Amino acid sequence: MSGSGSNGFGGGFERSTISCEGLVLNTQIASPQPAVICQLSVNDILQVDLQTVNTTTAIVLLFSKQIAGAVAAPDMQRLRECIEGGARYDATVTAISGAHVSIRIAAA
Repeated sequence: MSGSGSNGFGGGFERSTISCEGLVLNTQIASPQPAVICQLSVNDILQVDLQTVNTTTAIVLLFSKQIAGAVAAPDMQRLRECIEGGARYDATVTAISGAHVSIRIAAA
């Protein structure tokens, strides 16, 4: 019987009840920008922000006011809702392996 249970990738109804203050995401930087990623070290702090290009709004990660990459995670919609509601988040670099940069996003 497939489709039952919760792995964080499904409907998202349970996850959307997480408070904005309690929302924590462990993920990797999506679409990393090499010129910025090469400047990062473990424990660096990136600003999490929204950026609209044409009609698409993306969650971007800023380091020294430069886009380091974007966020693509199962709870992205909840994160977007919280940011649009005024919540602020930071992303801490937890590991770096070449272009793969792991981050932990939490309320600032």
